[in-house]
Amino acid sequence: MTEQVTRRGAGRWLAWLGGALVVAAALWTLRGQWRTAADVASTLDIAWGTVIASGAIVLAAYAVLIVTWRECVADAGAPLPLGESARIWFVSNLARYIPGALWQMGALAVLAKQQGASASAATSAALVLTVVNTLCGIAVVLTLGNSLASAPVTPWLPVLAGVAGLAALRWVAPHIVRWLAARTGRELRLPALSTRMFVAAIVGSTLSWLAYGVAFKLFVAGIMPGVELSIAAAIAIYAGSYLAGFLSLGPPAGIGVADGALVWMLSTGGIATPGEAVVISALTRLWRTALEIAPGLLYLALQRSRGSRIP
Repeated sequence: MTEQVTRRGAGRWLAWLGGALVVAAALWTLRGQWRTAADVASTLDIAWGTVIASGAIVLAAYAVLIVTWRECVADAGAPLPLGESARIWFVSNLARYIPGALWQMGALAVLAKQQGASASAATSAALVLTVVNTLCGIAVVLTLGNSLASAPVTPWLPVLAGVAGLAALRWVAPHIVRWLAARTGRELRLPALSTRMFVAAIVGSTLSWLAYGVAFKLFVAGIMPGVELSIAAAIAIYAGSYLAGFLSLGPPAGIGVADGALVWMLSTGGIATPGEAVVISALTRLWRTALEIAPGLLYLALQRSRGSRIP
């Protein structure tokens, strides 16, 4: 038991160290640029119509992920109404802003169980979708990341490796779960991983990453029209920075890590000056946070106004 606790502690410290390195790299890139960033911010003329349109696209991407998760849950044997699926997804999403990596999964399991669905099926479907979504995001970054280089070179080998990993996950996952169960001494169950579940997860995840990138391009155009950002670069930069924050595990919602990665990718990729990158990163954090928490808070407010029990 002591060994397990030691390993978990070491893993947590490594996650925080990785995040700190990303932030440090961004700060090094920005040395001496804070005054420039302030000057850039003072000249902003935000096109609110474009910003609102970008937010609508993000919400559409959320809808794709909700439908995808619902299909995965149904395939695991625990169907949920679409409206309840949206409520569970958005309310559990608020837990992402609590430090730690598993609060969202726990909240999702509790909310699903309150609706009579299997907590195990709901959580397992979310885990499968999270893994597939992460792998699809990495594949998207590797495929489109060449748009940031002066001499584009697509790293096809990592892309093919990621695709092969997705294809093999259906057969490999049960062995991984059994190995984890043996190592932790806990009973871990995984639902039958059907082809339908994986196809839904891959299609939904890929569409959502593409939509996020298009929304980010529109958002940048709305706040800083002088910055030229192609759709391919927007998709790669947003997905790359998001994944950097997500995989850091420690900071809630990847705060600091995702923002630093965004600054670094915008500036070193030749998309924006360091000062412009700081402003874009700061406003992107506000934009993203508002879109992530507003739907969940709205659902909670509606529950309270109707006198429903708040989970």
